[in-house]
Amino acid sequence: MIRARYRHVRWTSTPNVTAHAPPTLHLFRCTTKDVSGNPCGAESGESEEFDTAQVWKFRHLRDHQGHTEYEQVVRRAWHLVPEDSR
Repeated sequence: MIRARYRHVRWTSTPNVTAHAPPTLHLFRCTTKDVSGNPCGAESGESEEFDTAQVWKFRHLRDHQGHTEYEQVVRRAWHLVPEDSR
């Protein structure tokens, strides 16, 4: 027979900012709808630099007048850390 002892552990969820964590990536997507109700769907492409992704919105607006609705998509690494159990 195997015996085991278990204990309750509280966990905290935090962004992973360690040196080995993947970079945070930013993307903007045009959600402006056409006359049929379909979203444009054009995307900036993922970038580690927020400003690079954001500038894309203004270029897209320049090339597609009236496209003023966007969503931001952020890809960020997270990890769970056990709280100190004293």
